[in-house]
Amino acid sequence: MKRTDLYTLLAAFALIIGMACRTADLLADKPTPAPTQPPVTKSTSAVPVATPTIAPAIPTIAQPSAVAASPTSPVAAPPPSVCANPNAAITAPAMNGTISGLIEIRGTAANPNMQYWKVEYRPDSSSTYSELNHSDTAVTDGVLARWSTKTVPNGVYRVRLVVVQKDGNFGTPCEIKLTISN
Repeated sequence: MKRTDLYTLLAAFALIIGMACRTADLLADKPTPAPTQPPVTKSTSAVPVATPTIAPAIPTIAQPSAVAASPTSPVAAPPPSVCANPNAAITAPAMNGTISGLIEIRGTAANPNMQYWKVEYRPDSSSTYSELNHSDTAVTDGVLARWSTKTVPNGVYRVRLVVVQKDGNFGTPCEIKLTISN
């Protein structure tokens, strides 16, 4: 084996180990629940039966309600937003939801005259917002921000989405209230 091949192999191995450690760090924010499997039935036929495998669970957001896909529909419709403006809408997590760990804030931030949008949060007891994310690229039914709730104390928080137009004006921000319980 050539020395360059050995270095390439070692570099690939180090990259894989690094990615595994990063994944473990992200998943360590919240204990992974034990996977559930359907009951196993005994087969009396001579044909081997495949055993289903279940991927490891990823921390999820506890929400008061969820929209599920129907058996005939491959993709679920996005959950409705509590905000009236379809150009500035947070669809997940749900209003008054309880969250923990690493979460995704999803929704739509789009406007033909948009300069940029931003996602901010504040404790319910404060009037000062901190920025989670901003961009000048429109997002339609996608990830607006990722938030590790381990970075703030437990409690009630407000999260808002503001879409700022090129003239500096903005409509009513979309704001939701969440409880962090790590």
